[in-house]
Amino acid sequence: MVGCLDLDALVETPPLTDDYVIPPDDAEVAERQQPLDDTQVIYVNFDGVTVADCPDETYCSDAPNNRSSIIDSFFGEESITWEPYNQPSGRQVVMDELHDAFAPYDVQFTTDRPSSGPYTMLVVASNSEFDGLGVAPLDCDNRWATNIAFVYRADEFAPSQIANAAVHELGHSFGLAHVVHEHDYMYHLADDQQNQFTSSDYDIENAADQCTDGAVQDAPQMLLDNLGPSPFDGHFADDDGSVHEPAIDALYEEGITDGCNEGVRPKFCPDDLVTRGQMAAFLTRALDLPAATQNYFNDTDGAWFEDYANRMAEAEITEGCEAGKYCGNDDITRGQMAVFLARGFDLGSASQSYFDDTDGAYYEDAADRLAEAEITHGCSDRTYCGQDPVTRGQMASFLARALGLI
Repeated sequence: MVGCLDLDALVETPPLTDDYVIPPDDAEVAERQQPLDDTQVIYVNFDGVTVADCPDETYCSDAPNNRSSIIDSFFGEESITWEPYNQPSGRQVVMDELHDAFAPYDVQFTTDRPSSGPYTMLVVASNSEFDGLGVAPLDCDNRWATNIAFVYRADEFAPSQIANAAVHELGHSFGLAHVVHEHDYMYHLADDQQNQFTSSDYDIENAADQCTDGAVQDAPQMLLDNLGPSPFDGHFADDDGSVHEPAIDALYEEGITDGCNEGVRPKFCPDDLVTRGQMAAFLTRALDLPAATQNYFNDTDGAWFEDYANRMAEAEITEGCEAGKYCGNDDITRGQMAVFLARGFDLGSASQSYFDDTDGAYYEDAADRLAEAEITHGCSDRTYCGQDPVTRGQMASFLARALGLI
């Protein structure tokens, strides 16, 4: 099946209606990848190419040899020379959108033709003689690893629209049909808005076929099934290369954190700020604090961190943010965290002053104790930055050092 984007009604943000081509049931699969064991390579061809029909075969979608049944079945031609898309900034917009849209999946994008196959080719061209904006095979289960998807008229529309069309056509190549959700990449009218792959009802009025039974297309799960998850190091997918990754993995292994988002690509959210409630949970687990005998705060009732805050108060690690309050949704500062850690780990007194920006601050002693214990080196030379917030990654390093895990 082929999917195609149409621009019949030109408005400020032109809609992009596409079609898709359905491979015959008896079509021979030249390069089957089911299950997919290797990274799906996607060659994004901005430079132009001549793609021919394959008249001697029932169906073909053969990127390495520049052959596609779409050329005849959809365009009615024997071959088409696709003209280059020569806007450097537009090319970058397309590549950025592709990387963002398919980040969770095991794909590799390249603008250089691979020396060997299999690989899928996405042609992004400036040809203006055809209706619509794009077309691709609807390849259920990603049976062909050598599909060719097409986006054209690229010079006529905003790069963001072309980028969304590029994601849309590749979606067809990996088994996705049209859906009714207007901000799903697979909505049949493409625009320049920010989109994503979602779980959405099939659009039966604008889809010739679909790859799953039922009324709903779960695009994220289907792409995981057809492409596999993007590989990552350690326990979380979003901390690769971070200086905090060893600490984050160590906390996970100790059962102190499960991250911020589970799934096939679990996340830790290392750049998010830590709240006082989250810090209470981390420290309670790290120190295995016993249950509290009473309720210490009047602003934690029913909050997910209520029990953790009370355990922290019972252990005399916190007195709250003011009388009777814990302020669990407030971001924790480096100064507050220093006090929590110094009390929680019962750190010994410091033999010297380590920082020039803590004189007279309530956290001066706690910051020096952390430095003496080599839990912190400050934010720069002889500077602690006690009023700054703390990211989850930074917190992981503080806590892992305090526990002797790194």
